[in-house]
Amino acid sequence: MKQIKPALNKFQYPRTIILGLGMMLSISLPLQPILSLEKMGISPQFQNPKIKHRQMGESRPPHPLILTQEDSMPYLSQLEAQIIREMNQARTNPGDYADKLETLKNYYDGRLFKLPGETPIRTQEGISAVDEAIRALRGMDSKPSLRPSRGMSQAAGDLVEYQGPRGETGHIGSDRSTPFDRMNRYGRWRGGAAENISYGPDTAEQVVMQLIIDDGVPSRGHRENIFNGEFRWTGVACGPHETYGQMCAIVYANGYDEQE
Repeated sequence: MKQIKPALNKFQYPRTIILGLGMMLSISLPLQPILSLEKMGISPQFQNPKIKHRQMGESRPPHPLILTQEDSMPYLSQLEAQIIREMNQARTNPGDYADKLETLKNYYDGRLFKLPGETPIRTQEGISAVDEAIRALRGMDSKPSLRPSRGMSQAAGDLVEYQGPRGETGHIGSDRSTPFDRMNRYGRWRGGAAENISYGPDTAEQVVMQLIIDDGVPSRGHRENIFNGEFRWTGVACGPHETYGQMCAIVYANGYDEQE
């Protein structure tokens, strides 16, 4: 997979962030073509020939769901726990989350997204991407909440630890590892798995909304990963990024057995 270091558009304000800047990679078994990334300059095909079919079964006892401000997991930062809560709010009540997206429309000026007191964001599609996301969410059924996984969060953390200081992007690690390889370092994923990466946003709401709106990504692959009803487990890691200030890696799996 080709790695890129996205460049800011010359017409953007200084330090302006591209709203649609994110990366996604997913795989289900049997192997399927990966969601399109042509618009981002990344090869649309990535398959790991070493991954074999695995039988699905019941996962180990789940962690408590992170749905409220009081809930926490000791291996997650506040931001990471908030991202899981935010994704679960969207998954369990997509119609209500569509109402939340409606509030963003007041801050669009053409293709510029301008929150008070923050750096303007130059989007690729403007308000039309928000309208499309709202329609999509209003037509969705509720999905089960994602359960947090320590091992999957460690796998996401490996990518953040490598990419952040170098300002790099993409799904391939310093050792040429894929998200699926990294998840298998700390356990074993089963059935299907995926990874979303957000660069720039530094709050849980901004991260999740960015990935759901999926501005500039024709396949809306980030959104599909978040709302994939087969995914029941997730891991999140966030950290500083040399180029974009902040990055968050989010991995998903149908099933996941934690390493003993």
